[in-house]
Amino acid sequence: MLRELQELVLNYCQITSDEGLVEVGKYCGQLQFLHLEISIVS
Repeated sequence: MLRELQELVLNYCQITSDEGLVEVGKYCGQLQFLHLEISIVS
């Protein structure tokens, strides 16, 4: 489950468009932080 989620996140973070790039960047930053937290816990 966790690996599937990680792959989904990575795929999402690779999706970029000129107008959505900033929002995607912010979202990916939050997800990476969350992933870090999950890695520490597990």
